[in-house]
Amino acid sequence: MRGDFSRIRFNPAKNYTAVLEQQGRVALDADANEQRDIDSYLRTTETVDIIGEYGGPEGDDGFAISINDGKLQFSAGRYYVDGLLCEATSDGDFDSQPFLIQPEYTAAELLRMLLDTQGSSSLLVWLEVWERFVTAREDSCLLEPALGQAAETTARRQTVWRVVAELGISNQLNGSCCDGMYRQRLQLLPPKMAAQTNPSSDTCGCDPVASSGYVGLENQLYRVEIHQAGDVSTATFKWSRENGSVVASVISVQGADISVDSLGPDSNLGFAPNQWVEISDDSNLFGPDPNVSGALYQIKSIDIANRTLTMFTTVLPVDTTKNARVRRWDQSGTSAASNGVLLGGGAWVALENGIEVSFQKGTFRAGDAWTVPARAATGAIEWPPCGSNGELYQFAHRAKITRAPLACITLGTANITYTHLQQGGFQVSDCRRIFPPLTGLTVAKPAMHVTKTSWQNDSLMSIDQLAANGLEVDLDVALTSPVSAAVFVVTMEIVPNYDQKPTQNPIAIRQPLIVDGAITSAGNTLSWQVAKNPQMLNYLNTLLTTEARFNAYARVRVRLLGNRIFGVSGSNTVYLDGETFAVAVTQADGSQRLDLQLPSGNNDAAADFESWFYLSAALVLKSVAPNYAAYTLVVNALNVVTAVQTIATAGIPPQTVSPLIFVTLSIPAPAGGATVNLSLAGNAQVAVLAANSVVIPAGSSTGQVAITVKSNPGPTTISFTVTAALSSLPNDTQTATFTITGAQVPIIIR
Repeated sequence: MRGDFSRIRFNPAKNYTAVLEQQGRVALDADANEQRDIDSYLRTTETVDIIGEYGGPEGDDGFAISINDGKLQFSAGRYYVDGLLCEATSDGDFDSQPFLIQPEYTAAELLRMLLDTQGSSSLLVWLEVWERFVTAREDSCLLEPALGQAAETTARRQTVWRVVAELGISNQLNGSCCDGMYRQRLQLLPPKMAAQTNPSSDTCGCDPVASSGYVGLENQLYRVEIHQAGDVSTATFKWSRENGSVVASVISVQGADISVDSLGPDSNLGFAPNQWVEISDDSNLFGPDPNVSGALYQIKSIDIANRTLTMFTTVLPVDTTKNARVRRWDQSGTSAASNGVLLGGGAWVALENGIEVSFQKGTFRAGDAWTVPARAATGAIEWPPCGSNGELYQFAHRAKITRAPLACITLGTANITYTHLQQGGFQVSDCRRIFPPLTGLTVAKPAMHVTKTSWQNDSLMSIDQLAANGLEVDLDVALTSPVSAAVFVVTMEIVPNYDQKPTQNPIAIRQPLIVDGAITSAGNTLSWQVAKNPQMLNYLNTLLTTEARFNAYARVRVRLLGNRIFGVSGSNTVYLDGETFAVAVTQADGSQRLDLQLPSGNNDAAADFESWFYLSAALVLKSVAPNYAAYTLVVNALNVVTAVQTIATAGIPPQTVSPLIFVTLSIPAPAGGATVNLSLAGNAQVAVLAANSVVIPAGSSTGQVAITVKSNPGPTTISFTVTAALSSLPNDTQTATFTITGAQVPIIIR
């Protein structure tokens, strides 16, 4: 803040909670201002701790974004950003904001640009907030007429807010457009500067020893401020021994002449030839980029009688209706220029009276500033600042500009034409966060909840099952809202067909594929059904078959938009509170999956419901096979079969076995299992199947049926053919053959 202060010394690390006066002591502006800073820090910190970084009070929340007749508008109310209260006392319009001067684009231009993107982008709307220093030059009501119009007293710190908008990428791979806005949290550290005093360069022979330290005769608060942004080799700075507080209002500009309201109370706090001044107006503070530096000019001469400053060069026009001002800076000599003083690339740069500064490498922004108290009584500067970390190089003070997401605007219809600019063919997603009053925290918010889903979370389903059954969600309140694929979103995450070897693990890339379905509602049930189009189902099945090359399944995410799905409960319209919490469940094969605790709800007025499952190609019978292709029989003296053996091979004697038929599915069986029907063709007097069907349990992909050998056919070989088919696909059969070789019938001699 460029005020006429003796020092600025608030340090939150000291944990001070109050400034206490003592009797008979000198009162300093720094003490009173430190108390204000303590109060502000405690208030904003407490607000963030209770509300969070952003939030609007329920019932009085402001800055709800809407589009009416091609205008971008926001509602009256309150919203907190980083602990600061932003209050719109009336509804507002994007193009008519006092703190947004000459924006790069009007609302109509931004909406037209959004239409031009044909749905590939979104319009991101933010609430931009910071604090600024205000004197009577910005607000004449701060003057007290009884003291004379020229007498200033106190100044103010003001919260500045404005609604800004820009185009952004519409497709968000992780969450909604609003989620993406909240993830944009890049905060760069401010740069660093050091200050020191060096022996004077004066070579006056009358002094036996050159003076050292701070040699100024007055107590000063030096301000070093970045003028032109850049790095340590390109950025420039300006400096003031009065903390940049010497300022006058501009009455008019004509050529190189500037008429001002005051030349200052005296020579120390006024203007003089060869001094540098900065001329600006509110468009520098509140333009598209806030807090932009004004233009620097050097004073050639002063007409005291007419209060006119004449510059060496022509002055660019400023808007005198927008608090045009001229501010004195104290750089001088050959290093001072119309774009400021170069930082020196890290070398020490002399200011005056023995004070030098040096800048570390970094990114410098216009307005970055450091204050250096200099005291004549000690002949020293207070650097490093008292209470700091003690390092020579200290971070700059930087105006903290915070952006809070307000809304994400997308095209609300597939039929995109420019008539929507007037008709409002846009979809506005409210990104604000709303908090209830403390007295409402113990009261459960009325809401709709998910009570049941037709699928199990984190489980496997086949494409044919999905096509046959679709997806169903049961709710505890009947739906009254219109439903569509825009609010019931089903996204397949598939492995793209790139040059990856099937043996490579893990899978590094998945590609989202949104699958629109027919959305219907009946009472409390919301249903999604994939289009039963053979070409599309074959296409999806082909994609899923490709997944099998990587021993993987497509991940399908189901998302219901909580603030777009509603019904009526009693006299209230309630929205879906779909937030759920996971619980680990052990499956039949011993592995674990994540299930969802239902009913959903976390005492939110609205929250999205999210779930996922895995999708495979169609469930088919992959194979049927005996455990051995040929068996031989062993009988006793009564010709009764006593054992079934494998056929002897070279070096391997016959082994006694249990003849079995194995069936294998293409994927593990779904919930409820899968039934495989079997039949055996051959001599039924010799062998039959122990059962004509087998149920493969959920999660398993194999089953077995025993072969029952009934009698010995004698020394002959008999062939058998087993046929198997899923009960759901009786015409899709698999076959296998095996042989049974009987034994010589014993001869009984009586």
